[in-house]
Amino acid sequence: MESKLSKFSIIALSVAVVMLTIFTAGCSTSVSKNAGTDNTAGQNTQASVSIPVTGNKQGNIAPNIDLKDVNGLDYSLGENAKIVKPTLVYFFATWCPYCRQNFATLKNVYVDYQNEVDFVAIDVDPKETNEQIKAYQEKMGLNDITFIKSDIGTLSDYGVVETTTKFAVGRNGTIIWTGSGDANEKQWRILLNVLKMS
Repeated sequence: MESKLSKFSIIALSVAVVMLTIFTAGCSTSVSKNAGTDNTAGQNTQASVSIPVTGNKQGNIAPNIDLKDVNGLDYSLGENAKIVKPTLVYFFATWCPYCRQNFATLKNVYVDYQNEVDFVAIDVDPKETNEQIKAYQEKMGLNDITFIKSDIGTLSDYGVVETTTKFAVGRNGTIIWTGSGDANEKQWRILLNVLKMS
């Protein structure tokens, strides 16, 4: 079965680089706020200020994540994060065969990016325990990835309805790409390179 991510060609992912340039330059979904009025010559004019919008779409500021990982350590992404680092947020379940395939491929790629890009895997299944997830992490050899138990608030904030959902969050906290499905080694490298350059 062909996955959703594999339908994206290298050209489509290259578009993410262009989008990254636009978003890094400060372009984002915004709302206008009155920044003041100018009553010159009896006319009222209003200036507007662009304010980033938090949401789960490309161009939005990624919703905050403030949770404990499966080892009991604090993990933060967003306004409360101490270090601003590009991050790939991946939603998985231990029973998902596509996730297992994604992780098996990623394991050989992420070693080249782990110092520059964070990778956090959040479980979508609230029935799975920290112990189950830790056993999965160990079995898959994914010790450099942060694993977090399912959290309903985070799933809701990110609008996640299926496993293998991915959010690429740039250095400035903006979502630069989102998608789901399987990824081959080349696609993982393109995605992680885009994040690294954000």
